[in-house]
Amino acid sequence: MRELVVNLIRHGESPYKETFPDLTERGKNQAEKTVVALLSSIEPGEKIIIWCSPMARAKGTAHIIREELRKEGIEIVRQSVISSLRPVKVYDQEFVHNFWKQAMSEGKRPDELYLTDEIFNGEKNDKIETHKEVERRVYRLINFFRLFSGKMSQSECIRIVCITHFEIVNPIISQIFGEIIAPEPGENLEVRFNDGIAEFSFRGEKSKKYCFLPHTRKFWLV
Repeated sequence: MRELVVNLIRHGESPYKETFPDLTERGKNQAEKTVVALLSSIEPGEKIIIWCSPMARAKGTAHIIREELRKEGIEIVRQSVISSLRPVKVYDQEFVHNFWKQAMSEGKRPDELYLTDEIFNGEKNDKIETHKEVERRVYRLINFFRLFSGKMSQSECIRIVCITHFEIVNPIISQIFGEIIAPEPGENLEVRFNDGIAEFSFRGEKSKKYCFLPHTRKFWLV
C-alpha cells in the first residue's frame, strides 16, 4: 500500500558550539534511543531517506541515526541537508546573543522563551525570525509532503527521517494536539500520509485523520 511516513525529530542535546557532532554525551544517547523507536516503526520494504538541518547538532544526530540503522541492516537510500529544516533565523547576532544570555542567567530555557516572548510575535522584525515566518516555512514542507505522497506509485512505501529543531515541530504539535510545547531533544513526531491525508503520532498519542489546505495553512479533520 502506498504510504509516506515522515519522522520530524528534534536533534539531541547540544552544547551549541557548531563543531560536529555538537552533541553532549546525553545528546548522543538520545539519538541512539531515537533509533530504537524508529526500528519499532519501520516496516520491511520501506525506502529510508534522511534529511537534516544544516546545523552541526542536527548533522551529528543524523550521523548517529544513520550508522545505528545500518548496523541493523537497514539501508539509507539517500541523505540530504535541507535548509528549510534549519532553526529560527537570526538577523541581529549581537542582540540575540545577549537576549539568550540574559534569559539563561534568569534560569529560563531558550526553547520555552521562544514560545512565549513577544519578540517572536508579529509578522517580521529586524532581530530574529518570527513565529509566523517559521510557520510559513513549516507549512511549505507539509504541503510538499502532501503533494509528494500523492505522486508515489501504489506499491511504494517511503520514510523520510527529518532531523530538525523544536521551532519546526512545535507549530504542528500545537495545531494537531492543542499543546504549545517544545519537544524534548530526541523526541519524534511521526506523520503518515496516505493520498494526501495525514495522521500524526506524538508521545504515544495518535491523532485523527487530517487534510492540509495550503491556502489556509491549516489542517482540517477528514
